[in-house]
Amino acid sequence: ARWNDSRLQDVQTLEQALNLGSAQRCEFLAQLAQTLIDGISQKMQEAGRMSEFNRALASMRKAVERHRADRVLKKRLKPVVDPTAAAAEKRSKNRRKVAGKKRKLEEMIQRTKGGRGKQKVIQSRSLV
Repeated sequence: ARWNDSRLQDVQTLEQALNLGSAQRCEFLAQLAQTLIDGISQKMQEAGRMSEFNRALASMRKAVERHRADRVLKKRLKPVVDPTAAAAEKRSKNRRKVAGKKRKLEEMIQRTKGGRGKQKVIQSRSLV
């Protein structure tokens, strides 16, 4: 019920999974992980070891949260700890952003005009 609003197509093979975009791949992995957790949870419940599973799952989630918080803290402290590396990272991020904007503009020009040539291709408007 949770994945009904998904824009992800039905993935059957590893090749299809590898051909997904980054956002779709992340969504696919999240769905796969949730399916795995649900299956393990059902097996543990059948074995009567649900409390152990819940404790292990909670400790794993806590460790992941701690790791994410450490990563955020490290990123926020980087300009103070190592200003030259932070500045270089900021410049490279800005270069990637500019390159992405140029690429998107070129794609839009290709879509609308059909290219960057000097002569515009005029399509025939006849009914023949």
